[in-house]
Amino acid sequence: MRSMKNFIAVFALLAIVQQLAAQALSAIHTSIPATDAKNHVGEKTLVTGTISEIYINKENKNVYLYLDGDIEHAQFAAVWPGTNDPPSVKVLENLIAKLEPISVSGKIILEKHMPEIIVSSWAQIN
Repeated sequence: MRSMKNFIAVFALLAIVQQLAAQALSAIHTSIPATDAKNHVGEKTLVTGTISEIYINKENKNVYLYLDGDIEHAQFAAVWPGTNDPPSVKVLENLIAKLEPISVSGKIILEKHMPEIIVSSWAQIN
């Protein structure tokens, strides 16, 4: 009888752990549009939009992928610091030529009134 109670307790605990894990994965994989990124500053999430403009800062070599608007009207920027082996110009041209939405994962920060995610790896861009 005792082993049956233990079995039920372990089964219930596993069900709770599975539910919590599913909720955590769902939160990570839920994508928000670039236009809504400003409402999620401080959160780790996935931001989706179409690259409208690419800017490379000549001083610090940072690469900015502006989504859903040009440099003045963009809703969001993925920033690849120049110190983190930024992508080549050819790779960037291919990204913008596709005209397909991309997704960027990471923590949204606010820099000069622009929501951004700092990109340190290709794994953050889908």
